[in-house]
Amino acid sequence: MNGIPPEPVGQDGQPVQFLNNARRMLFIQFIGDRAYEEIRRAVLPFAPHQRSIPVMLRIVRDAFDPPGMIEANRMRFGQLVQREGQSAQAFCNALEVAAENCNFGEAYSMTLKSRLLAGISSDRIRENLLAQSAALDYYGTKALFLQMDAARLQSQALARAAQVHTVRQPAMPQRQVGGARRGATA
Repeated sequence: MNGIPPEPVGQDGQPVQFLNNARRMLFIQFIGDRAYEEIRRAVLPFAPHQRSIPVMLRIVRDAFDPPGMIEANRMRFGQLVQREGQSAQAFCNALEVAAENCNFGEAYSMTLKSRLLAGISSDRIRENLLAQSAALDYYGTKALFLQMDAARLQSQALARAAQVHTVRQPAMPQRQVGGARRGATA
């Protein structure tokens, strides 16, 4: 049936009657004419309101996010690197947002981890992560990266504070030994 999964069935093998038709009707009302037409064509011979919201969402996503866009999104994802001044958290967020549109499937965590390690701007942190993250997934590697970056920022702040609070005493004038003072006349 056009690649659309059937409606969920109950224990008796009959299609589940949806109790919340109002939600479905609101969804249909607000999706717009183009999306409604895509859904209508995809679910023929049924009417759109006879399909669940997840099924209608899948139809709309397939229609408006074609496979060619997935390749372009993956290419953009593969070029992400941590910009100078970008926090570790902001970089991880950017990776996760970009990965949402790449359809990595089962390789999601591994791909995110690889891009995270390749895109880190600090060579020292990258080397430490490579040494410590072999058994970790993306989320474990991300947590370790955030800890390392926080430690780096704290050590930089301490170094700046130590420079500010260094006491520099002015050089004391040299005393002359003997009874004569400068500028004194006899």
